[in-house]
Amino acid sequence: MEVDRPAGYRPRLTPPRVALRDPSTWLHWIDEAFAAQPSRTWHSRSVWHRIATARRHELHWLSAERFESLELAALLHDVGRALDPENTEPHGFVGARFLDAVGLHDVAPLVAHHSGALLEAADRNMSDLNVWLSDAELLAILTYTDRTTSPHGESVTLEDRRAELANRYSHDAAQVRWFDQSLDTAQWGARLFNPSASSIVA
Repeated sequence: MEVDRPAGYRPRLTPPRVALRDPSTWLHWIDEAFAAQPSRTWHSRSVWHRIATARRHELHWLSAERFESLELAALLHDVGRALDPENTEPHGFVGARFLDAVGLHDVAPLVAHHSGALLEAADRNMSDLNVWLSDAELLAILTYTDRTTSPHGESVTLEDRRAELANRYSHDAAQVRWFDQSLDTAQWGARLFNPSASSIVA
């Protein structure tokens, strides 16, 4: 259920001042950023929780440094949606610039490119705005967990999420096309997330 806010309400979105690499620092910030759209909070928290709880099992093969980057990106992947509602760029790019500005340079590329953002940028003639290079494996895992978490935070299948997008927009909407075009990345992310993938080397 969405919360009624005064017309023109905008949260005060200044970055936290301490412990920027501690996810708990950002949890309250996320709540405030999406105060008018709590479902976005639930989605972001759920994607983060799935990654965080996989540390000792599914994602045990990741080095501590790479896991830290992925965990922060999971929590912050949609911050661009809250920063400037008037900005028409892909929300991943908006969020990535914010994260670069606060010093999370390893997190920004994952946020910039998650879930087919480069496809959206190409379709909208905005590819020139892309200035990031992302870790392909981490990006695939983030895309998979994002694509299999509903807008309200439930874990769903890729098929279910595609159906939700088609129902929300239309079967021939750009959002559905970008989903289909990034499906290989999401499926690769699913294999990387699989605990039986013992041959993976971090």
